[in-house]
Amino acid sequence: MYTFGELLSGFRRREGLSQEALADKLGVHRNSISDWERATYLPRTRQMVLDLSEALDLGRKDANQLLYAAEYPLELDRQESNDAFLAHPILDSVSEVEPAEVEKGVFVAREDELNLLTQFLADVLKDLQGRVIFINGDAGSGKTALMEEFCWRSLEIYEELVVAGGSCNAYIGIGDPYLPFREILALLTYDMEVRWAADAAIRNSAHRLRDLIPYTVRTLLQTGPDLIDTFLSGPALITRIKTTTTDDADWLTHLKTIVARKAADESPINLQQQNLFEQYTQVLRTLSRHKPLLLVLDDLQWSDNGSIGLLFHLGKRLGGCPILIVGIYRSADVALGREGERHPLEPVVNEFQLDFGHNRVDLKQAMGKQFVEAFLDTEPNRLGVEFQSALYEHTRGHALFTIEMLRSMQRRGDLVKDENGQWIEGSALDWLRLPARIDGVIPVSY
Repeated sequence: MYTFGELLSGFRRREGLSQEALADKLGVHRNSISDWERATYLPRTRQMVLDLSEALDLGRKDANQLLYAAEYPLELDRQESNDAFLAHPILDSVSEVEPAEVEKGVFVAREDELNLLTQFLADVLKDLQGRVIFINGDAGSGKTALMEEFCWRSLEIYEELVVAGGSCNAYIGIGDPYLPFREILALLTYDMEVRWAADAAIRNSAHRLRDLIPYTVRTLLQTGPDLIDTFLSGPALITRIKTTTTDDADWLTHLKTIVARKAADESPINLQQQNLFEQYTQVLRTLSRHKPLLLVLDDLQWSDNGSIGLLFHLGKRLGGCPILIVGIYRSADVALGREGERHPLEPVVNEFQLDFGHNRVDLKQAMGKQFVEAFLDTEPNRLGVEFQSALYEHTRGHALFTIEMLRSMQRRGDLVKDENGQWIEGSALDWLRLPARIDGVIPVSY
């Protein structure tokens, strides 16, 4: 079953539309299309999905695929049921209508921070000395956008670089052990179903992950066999290999043997955490001798203690390896602690600062007038200095608030396009009626 973002991207490309062209047809900002395709959030209303279907000239069956993926009621004939619709196959193959090239999102006003990250990576690759760095800031400060742009540019600069990432989960949190590290290992074995596989930079460089499969599997078998069926599903790995290679090499036979033996073992071995940590570390160290690695751990404020422990273990053993690990977290959440105690991530961040020196990129929540002006200029407009000043006064340069405020104004008709396709102030614009807080404009499903 394809996600809403995969379906939308496939249908859009089938019609030969860019993200900007589709946004123009809908009267929304291009970033809305980008966010929907990257699964940042879903359209907030069923009507918006229907408007998308009309803009893409979809038939009822294809429109229902979008509605179903967005979790809205379908458009059915009286004699048709949901079950009858779901019996039909969803879009035979999104890949048939989606070319390899992936469009990146808009990035503005964080060049200094981006240059700092770029220098961190350059130093790691030049000196062959791995390190751990952190990006911290409050919600809406631009951490995700900065990381996405950093990954994209890094992949453009370094042809051999492999990027993988994993995210902690706000809802499961400490109840899902090692989640970000399991996602990283899944990506390194070409599992394109994990959350980070939707990142534009990773999708655009998916061939690097695919080409890495034989080396990754051999490395797992040699230095990390206990990670199979603990951090990584053995049967799922075999299935992925079968779809990407016809080579029935010795390493594949060995993998099948290990997976079969583990499946038949009724009394699983009690593996020590330190053992797993060391195997995971050796797998990454070995892989990095073949391809340099950029690894991202997102939303560490929600990480479980096991993941933080593995991060610490890794960080202490990166010498001689071209590996850059980037941890991302919300400053305020970590400062609040956890269950009345100090947050377990805090001492790890401090310890790595002693090990690596300057290792933090601290994002202030507000980016000022520069961000407001730069973001407005990402689309053609005739919004003058007075509008720019009023928007800045309203959002104080808060990145997410500014972006969502503009999208909300476009949806309501406070901003409209003139005959030349440029955004201008609409007659209904009234600054006094606009939400004064970010939660007044963020979609419910954000």
